[in-house]
Amino acid sequence: MPKVQKRKHTYWHQLAKLLILNGYKPAQCAKILKSVFPDTEVNGRHIGAYKRRMISDGAVIPDRLIMSINDAIAMA
Repeated sequence: MPKVQKRKHTYWHQLAKLLILNGYKPAQCAKILKSVFPDTEVNGRHIGAYKRRMISDGAVIPDRLIMSINDAIAMA
């Protein structure tokens, strides 16, 4: 029987989830995360994987942006 892995939840997941639910692409999310957490090594590939996990969990992802990038940086 395969071992079930525990899902990780780190410091950037909450902000990435908020951005993804507002229609941002993973690369845009990475830029905003870099502005908030300058020493992070999180990139668009990490956020893309998190987005796929959210979709598999049943999250509804919009097709277009709901807020501007400047608003998202100010909110973060």
